[in-house]
Amino acid sequence: MDLWLKYRVENNYWVNDRKEPYATSNLLVRHVLPRLGDISINAITVEDIRDVLVPIWTTKTITAKKALRNIRAILNWARAMNYSKSAEDLCSLQGPLGVLMEGARKNAVRKENFAALPYERIPSFVYALYHLEGTSRWMMMFAILTASRMKAVRLATWGEIDFENRLWDIPPEHDKIKDPKRDRTIYLSQQAIEVLEKVRPNRARADELVFKTNKGGSFSDAATTALIRRMHAKQKALDGIGWIDPDKSRREGEVCIITAHGTARSGFRTWAKDDRLGNNRQYDQEAAELCLLHSKSSDEYHGAYDRARLSTERQRLMDNWGKFCFSLVSDSLASISEGNT
Repeated sequence: MDLWLKYRVENNYWVNDRKEPYATSNLLVRHVLPRLGDISINAITVEDIRDVLVPIWTTKTITAKKALRNIRAILNWARAMNYSKSAEDLCSLQGPLGVLMEGARKNAVRKENFAALPYERIPSFVYALYHLEGTSRWMMMFAILTASRMKAVRLATWGEIDFENRLWDIPPEHDKIKDPKRDRTIYLSQQAIEVLEKVRPNRARADELVFKTNKGGSFSDAATTALIRRMHAKQKALDGIGWIDPDKSRREGEVCIITAHGTARSGFRTWAKDDRLGNNRQYDQEAAELCLLHSKSSDEYHGAYDRARLSTERQRLMDNWGKFCFSLVSDSLASISEGNT
């Protein structure tokens, strides 16, 4: 295992994610080595791999699948380095391993979505954010307005923002998928630009973080979670409910406080296709997927030939989403303006 990890590090396999070698090592130490650590690479059997996976497949399915991918990668590497002479794919779930794993796979815990606020309540949530203090509220608001993953928002720098054309180009190292040919352009609404202006310094360096802590560093996911939980407690004191995902709470039988990821991305996607609003007919649904940086198709050829960026439709979608999210804020500001005249 150590040789495989060293090989990947030396060949820049994880160059865009410095934490991954440690995460992979910890996963192997915790779940794989206790069963396979003392077995020669040439003596590993399908049954041995099954014994690694079965104890965690039904309760930690994602972890089990990562373990399986890593075991396969190690065995393939061992063959390439001539440490192993076996040509058999012991890790294929379409082969003997799949037969041995039938029970565990059938009873695996269904993957749950991130807890998300129903899109109808997002204007109220944004209004609540707007009247808080601190930079983290602008960061959360920007994530919602751009329907973006929090990692890209937390690590965004001013050099990625094109104010004139209202564009945000996310670099590969901040994206979930590292494909260099991937379109990572986010089209910014006027509301998103306004949020950026709230935190924009007079002279911003290209490599300077857009959303900084008081010490100048990037926010953590924990900071966003803490912000939401504070907001939830305050809202619950007002309405007895708080900021929760009602559907997920009902399914799981417990209160599920919303997440930044679920609210920003699921909220936008549900709004963009909601038939009660007529959005399913008003907006191009492929453009909505592209706004989320989802690939056009899982077909290996479709993406190669279809290079349409749907930029006009994506900009229209984000403009209207921005207006929707800021509807209560805009009404409030208009009322204040009228009262001052």
